[in-house]
Amino acid sequence: MLSKTIAFLDFEASGLSARSWPIEVGWAYPAKTKIKSLDDVVMLPPPKSMLISPYREWSMEAWDARASELHRIDLNDLKNNGEHVTKVCASLNAALGQFDVYSDAQSWDGFWLMRLFDAGGMRPKFKLNDFGLLMKRFIGKRDEEFNKAVSGFGNRRHRAGPDAAYLRNLFEIARGLQF
Repeated sequence: MLSKTIAFLDFEASGLSARSWPIEVGWAYPAKTKIKSLDDVVMLPPPKSMLISPYREWSMEAWDARASELHRIDLNDLKNNGEHVTKVCASLNAALGQFDVYSDAQSWDGFWLMRLFDAGGMRPKFKLNDFGLLMKRFIGKRDEEFNKAVSGFGNRRHRAGPDAAYLRNLFEIARGLQF
């Protein structure tokens, strides 16, 4: 049994270096009831996401053109459509402050979460947890059954909202195996 309601979080970033910074954050909530089949996943609530405007102290040298190509997010997108770091931080705290939040890349996502909140002069009201450990609780020794259930499920899209929803969907499938 989970201690409280959970949510799933994903970041996209300017690159994969110690100087990189977050460019997009997405989150998704689980279903209110257990889903019984892969078809039920399409009826789950859509994820939320926000583009993040580059903070003045983040180095443009950390902008990786390969990351931009992978995410299909360029600097103009961020400058024109990104939200200020304080608005993103406040939105995340409002949306996730009462949740146990899970990420499949806890180290990187935790790094970008701290970069974001440091820039915003705020602290997150939630802790980032390891998605792999959560999944072990639900899958246990049923790896083969789980892998069969998610075969053909599709790949991650390298956009924060859909990738958070992907984690949520994997969780829902694992949770549904308990029927």
